[in-house]
Amino acid sequence: MGENFDLKAKRTAIFITGAGSGFGRACALSAAKMFQNNLFLIMCGRNMDNLNETKLMVKTLNHTIEVEIFRLDLNNISNENLDSIFSRLLKLHPITHDCYLIIHNAGLLGDVSKLSYQYFEEDVIQVLTNVNFTGTVIVNNLLLKNIKNVVKDNGPLILIVNVSSLCAIQPFCSCSLYCSTKASREMFFRCLAEEWSKNESLKLFVINYAPGPMDTDMITDLMSNVCDKDLLKQFADIKASGKLLQPLMSSDKLFLNVLSKYYDFQSGSRIDYYDL
Repeated sequence: MGENFDLKAKRTAIFITGAGSGFGRACALSAAKMFQNNLFLIMCGRNMDNLNETKLMVKTLNHTIEVEIFRLDLNNISNENLDSIFSRLLKLHPITHDCYLIIHNAGLLGDVSKLSYQYFEEDVIQVLTNVNFTGTVIVNNLLLKNIKNVVKDNGPLILIVNVSSLCAIQPFCSCSLYCSTKASREMFFRCLAEEWSKNESLKLFVINYAPGPMDTDMITDLMSNVCDKDLLKQFADIKASGKLLQPLMSSDKLFLNVLSKYYDFQSGSRIDYYDL
């Protein structure tokens, strides 16, 4: 469908949640490698030390990138405070960007030491729901609201990436809460893609990207605490065979094979690392 979309040539603002480690950090590094200039990178996460480390890594790769970081806990969001943060950050650049890229990466595995029928604590369920679903929806919608406030109706492209998982479409024993919240999150973004195209004039495109099994803290947590022996063996075998992906491998593929060719896909569609 037309020529290749040259993302790196666009004036782009990128917002990444959970950028202090793992795949979120990898996305920031992939962006730093791809963009020679014209990039405004906004990163958030729960740990400021980790965010500062990511920022240093980004600036080492590309010192021309403007980087802003702030602490955000998706389990404890203040709408008013977050709204003012987004408004301030977007107003740092009075010239409209050609592209706004939002990467919803932050997520929580939760308690995998129990089976689905063994959860009775409301707070355990609520924390996972807040981080993986509710908080992500609020962040997304506040960002869209503030982007609409600074651009014209026929303005830039908005690209939204929901970092999904095989768990969003396939049940895994011991991971019922994680699977459920990831499934809810993916369906929200599929609905967003449908609704936006019917009601808004701004160009918006949604991608649900499953990055594959990666060597991250989440996998370490899973293998240390999962109660299902079959699932533990499955991931132990994947790790022993060297098939766990390094996060940067998957983030590079996201930027080079998906975002730069977004128009080859349908908005709201699900794309898996192994499909590319």
